[in-house]
Amino acid sequence: MACVEPKLLGADGQFAPEPKYDPGSAASNLGCLLYIFCDTGFVEDVRNFVRTHAAEFAEVSASCPDGSHPLRWTELHDAFRALFEARLNCALAAECVGRDELLGYAEELRQSCLLLNDDDVIPASGGLRVRGFQSFVRNLTASENYDVFLEVMMAASDCANLRLAGAEVAAESWASFDFQPPERVAG
Repeated sequence: MACVEPKLLGADGQFAPEPKYDPGSAASNLGCLLYIFCDTGFVEDVRNFVRTHAAEFAEVSASCPDGSHPLRWTELHDAFRALFEARLNCALAAECVGRDELLGYAEELRQSCLLLNDDDVIPASGGLRVRGFQSFVRNLTASENYDVFLEVMMAASDCANLRLAGAEVAAESWASFDFQPPERVAG
């Protein structure tokens, strides 16, 4: 079983958790939780958080040549993690599942996956495939990983910088543009 680094960015550089949807896994025992971080409303909440704070990463990344990070980034990471935690807690409450129960079941599934291939169905899981479980665990734990958080925020910061640079270039272009109306042709 390959170990895949958690990733929360889509091809467009925006927050986009996996899986997009894995047919067959939704009916599994974890079906109610597999896609909780892919819900459109939640994705938009996270994207809004990222957009709101992206500028803080643009300003500081250039001023920390030693590679250190400001304490503010840790505070923002805590807030980022809290978004995921609240979403998980809401889903667990809706399903009447306790956190310890989920963790115990996830550990059982993890143990069952050790000798299985990605496309195999995990025994006694209600049809959950190894790949679906791995995506769930990556999404569940990715927000805890500070490096993944930085990747999301830096990508948003880069996009914000490009948009800002594009707006400045456009403004400079217009400011230096010398409009000359066409001459009237005598008729």
